[in-house]
Amino acid sequence: MPTVLAMSDFDLPTRSASGYCLRWICPRVEPVQLFSMLVRRTPFRLSAPQSDIIIGVGHGSEDAITGQNEAQILEVGKYDPREVEGKVIKLISCQTGVKLGPDLIRNGAASFAGYEDDYLWEMDADLASTPWADKEFAGKCLMPVI
Repeated sequence: MPTVLAMSDFDLPTRSASGYCLRWICPRVEPVQLFSMLVRRTPFRLSAPQSDIIIGVGHGSEDAITGQNEAQILEVGKYDPREVEGKVIKLISCQTGVKLGPDLIRNGAASFAGYEDDYLWEMDADLASTPWADKEFAGKCLMPVI
């Protein structure tokens, strides 16, 4: 299945969560990988309609998810419904389940998984780029999500 995997990596939390996606998801899907500087609105807008699954890693708020350097990726009322129509969507970011998730469903997404609260985990900063090696902290929090 074509998958858009949008993985920002500009700070410790996004680098850690994206590292998990790179390790456990990328090898198992037919992805359109948007990594680092490509996690911006235009590359997402162009690739999303061609996918069946969207997985996003970034910072979130009740009505938006951001990509690299907090560039807006999806925001309530500011995207074309064709980007999400029929898609299975998982957003690994804070609070996107409050308003953005329901808006995605109203605009045709087949399903949405996200968080209504802040999504927090502890991590060893030295292992942020290889979080699967952080068995004490990040591994215990991220593996169930992935």
